[in-house]
Amino acid sequence: PFQNPVEDPGRPQTLYSEPYDARLPGYHRLDIAIEREFTISPRLTLETEIGAINSYDSRNIFYFDVNTLQRVDQMPFLPYFSLKVEIN
Repeated sequence: PFQNPVEDPGRPQTLYSEPYDARLPGYHRLDIAIEREFTISPRLTLETEIGAINSYDSRNIFYFDVNTLQRVDQMPFLPYFSLKVEIN
């Protein structure tokens, strides 16, 4: 029987053979951090941390979207600062 693709488009399918027929590219990521604790009083402690995610700013693959066949990368270089206060 003849099927008209305009009237009956069929059902969408994901073809897993296309993106998975090879290896994903290699990646390298370096995360660094420095942490320091300060005792303000016997009952109060302050913890600080400064660091960076993906210090090299490498373009690293996070996953491959099999529906759109698009590469999705991890985040680029991201510096951060953290502050934690503990009251005992």
